[in-house]
Amino acid sequence: MIVVLGLGYYMFKGDKASPLAENPETASEEPVLAVPFGSGKFTADSNASILRWTGKKTLVPGWEDSGTIKLISGDVSVSDGILVESTFVIDMGSIEAETTGMGKNESMLTTHLKSADFFDVEKYPTSQFSITGILPTEDVAGYLVSGNLTLKGKTNPIIFPITIVEDGSSIRMSGVSVVDRTQFDVRFGSGKFFQNLGDALIDDEFTLKLDIVGTILEENLE
Repeated sequence: MIVVLGLGYYMFKGDKASPLAENPETASEEPVLAVPFGSGKFTADSNASILRWTGKKTLVPGWEDSGTIKLISGDVSVSDGILVESTFVIDMGSIEAETTGMGKNESMLTTHLKSADFFDVEKYPTSQFSITGILPTEDVAGYLVSGNLTLKGKTNPIIFPITIVEDGSSIRMSGVSVVDRTQFDVRFGSGKFFQNLGDALIDDEFTLKLDIVGTILEENLE
């Protein structure tokens, strides 16, 4: 999903500043990426990559549910320094709870997350992320990525920071993205839509901790 920054690392590893976009917080319909890089393709390793999610109950101190979700694929193609294609696909059916705030019932939570109350994986088996821009930050190996996230059939722009570590042609990216689930019609337990929830009130925001591994191959793209 977010692995595109691996490609961004190579694009910006020189001293040139990025002419990325005037406002990286605004995702556009047409991906734009002007960079001092020839042509090449970044591919994520879906077996080595993992996303870890965390959700909380708003009024219960210390209550945290957490688990994992898998990446199906992630590819970014660049030709003559211009982004040609960027698609990252997540397997929503792989979502799994590893821990819960009550310390049990992980399988029950997994089933609930897959239901229509939350991500409705039978109807929406995948989600997708497409990059619209990347921007180097002042942090060492730090970047800011913006793009469009499609979840439950709804698309919204998101922006988040990430750190990239290179080892030859292999790249590992790590970071945390915060997602407002209500923007994607995930309303269960939300105080925006339901009243008097008490301890059942669930935070509208959940986090995705990214650990993405992939490789980049420089090549001529027709």
